[in-house]
Amino acid sequence: MIRHHEKDLAIYSPRYDLRTMPFATWLADGWRDLPAWRIDMAGEREQPFTIQWAGAPEELAQYLLKKGWQRPRSLNLKSFLEMLSPDTPIEKLPVLPRLHDGRIDRLRLVRMAGSQLWVLRMWATDAKILANEARLLVGTVEVQNNRPMAGLIFLARDTGEYDRPLGAFEQEFHNRFAVKLVERKNGERC
Repeated sequence: MIRHHEKDLAIYSPRYDLRTMPFATWLADGWRDLPAWRIDMAGEREQPFTIQWAGAPEELAQYLLKKGWQRPRSLNLKSFLEMLSPDTPIEKLPVLPRLHDGRIDRLRLVRMAGSQLWVLRMWATDAKILANEARLLVGTVEVQNNRPMAGLIFLARDTGEYDRPLGAFEQEFHNRFAVKLVERKNGERC
């Protein structure tokens, strides 16, 4: 196993076939072909994807960092020990990565909104724009509160509220990027 680890990783890692679509197709209704929900490791639906982005994740990150968003604290020994204290403010807690369909989030940013933490997460999809090869990303802005887990560890946990941060997110983008609010068949906005 030690001698063939790299080879085994290449053999057993998931393969994704990239498909392309024209930008106009994506804007018209191609967005419907992208995932609508984050799928966890057990295959269960989790958070809805309320944002789609055509472009590099770093371009989005640079814009949001100028607007007051920040990169979250990483998990290290100090931040882990702070998770054991109920006095640790939510903005000091690490934001743990999440998987969608076996992939780790490509972009993770945070912003304080009152006493709550807003977390933006974006994942790469299997689609890209034909003209400029821009990868399509899907994601969500979730609202998190500080909650104890088993009475021992304090984590920022998703509250399940997605509409309010989506509206604020749309306002931030309206002056800089083309924004299109749409509604899925089940009434969810994205």
